Amino acid sequence: MPWITAPHANNTVRYRLSLCRSFFRWTTRHHVTPDDPTIDLDYLTKQYPKTYGKRQSTHPPRFLTRHEAFGRLIPACQDGTDAGLRDEIALRLGLAGMRVSEILCLTWGDYATHQVTWMGKGRRPRRFTPSASLVTALSEWHDRWTAARGTAPTPADTILRALRPGGDSFTKTRRLPPVHWTASVRSRATFTALLWHRAGLADLGYIAPHDLRRSAAAILHHAKSADGGHLFDLLDIQQVLGHADPATTQRSYLEAISTETLDRAALYLD
Repeated sequence: MPWITAPHANNTVRYRLSLCRSFFRWTTRHHVTPDDPTIDLDYLTKQYPKTYGKRQSTHPPRFLTRHEAFGRLIPACQDGTDAGLRDEIALRLGLAGMRVSEILCLTWGDYATHQVTWMGKGRRPRRFTPSASLVTALSEWHDRWTAARGTAPTPADTILRALRPGGDSFTKTRRLPPVHWTASVRSRATFTALLWHRAGLADLGYIAPHDLRRSAAAILHHAKSADGGHLFDLLDIQQVLGHADPATTQRSYLEAISTETLDRAALYLD
């Protein structure tokens, strides 16, 4: 089977080595084994350096252009249905730089006075200013929620929750992926399904959920003023993505799309 015979990615090997070390450190500390057999495995770790940004993945990372994201993917959601509006909000939140796990937990209490605030990865408080289009979509979703349920959503209600309790209020089409499709988006699998469905309608091919966050970084990185200067520098993009270290932003997001030096070098190495 390919998943058995295929070589493992560097990070997978490093993770398994770390598990082995932790296990044998525990057994040695509690005198279950006389010594730690993983002490001499440091050379293996050096042979498998860390990789970032899906460098060894079956599906390489996607960095949508601004036109692909907001000129094709988002319009594929704007069909007037409840499902379309829900999907537009979900994808716009991803394209604002939010992680899928954060989007799934986002509540109406996190959205107030045109600011979205939440507790992000590492228990760090995060916030962003939603675009005018996202504000409009959220306002429409709030109105449909109130009309469908007969009461406005509470601050504790998740934004991507079903409009009608216990029922699927969304229009189904033949192009929906073969998964259990519910009105509420509660899991990564459901988020992935809606993304693949909309990407298929937009004829954009395979897009992973985290590619939305990557695309946010790419769109900001490529945004330039009339004189050709970058509108957002590394620290700006770091702040939008909520990384604690700008090296993470550079290493995992920007290095994969920064090919200017390689392109210039090709002109002279010919």
